[in-house]
Amino acid sequence: MKIIPAIDLYENKSVRLFKGKFSQKKVYYDNPLTQSLELEREGFTRLHLVDLEGAKSGSPVHVSILEEIAKKTKLSIDYSGGIRSPEEVSKMLSLGASQICIGSFAVSNPEEFKNWLREFGPEKLVLSLDLLDGEIRTQGWVSKSKQSWKPLIESFLDHGLKKVISTDISRDGTLTGPSISLYKEILKTFPTLELIASGGIRNHDDLRALESIGVQECILGKALHQKETPLKYWTDYA
Repeated sequence: MKIIPAIDLYENKSVRLFKGKFSQKKVYYDNPLTQSLELEREGFTRLHLVDLEGAKSGSPVHVSILEEIAKKTKLSIDYSGGIRSPEEVSKMLSLGASQICIGSFAVSNPEEFKNWLREFGPEKLVLSLDLLDGEIRTQGWVSKSKQSWKPLIESFLDHGLKKVISTDISRDGTLTGPSISLYKEILKTFPTLELIASGGIRNHDDLRALESIGVQECILGKALHQKETPLKYWTDYA
């Protein structure tokens, strides 16, 4: 199991939401670079950087923070939030992102996303699948999509899709454990998929439970931010 620490950006700060609600956000770091450097010192090599305002508005907002972290750390950065054009994909990659996570755009423009998979390659693009009660949510989790996740994933596999980040919004920021049943269903339906789990992870038992069903990577947010558990607790999985 590989842990990917998450930094969610809002108003240039590192925050965490509760179940995706912008009205319930907590600031953890005034300077996301400080947090990134701390994670790197503890042995982490990856970073999931989420532009919450970008996801909500439909245009990247925290581009300068991506650039600064990429220049001042050696972290491999997955960037997510508000990317709606191939020019923006190219820009984020040129500024230091290793992978681009696409959610809302892939749901609303699946044919164009297929073109992106061919243009940039599946090693550079990750499908971000955010679910609430089994339904896809977009635009920073505030809009409900009529699209179903199974045919959506299936339509992208023939075009090279390899990785999917799946977030159970009802678990996000709650520290109530990951959505094992959801991830089992995804992997049973698409056994060749590289699935990255996100939401609710609390401890090593949760990591082992995910690993036992075939999940090899997970995103960790609130559990890393809560200082009751030292960062070193997680570094065996860094």
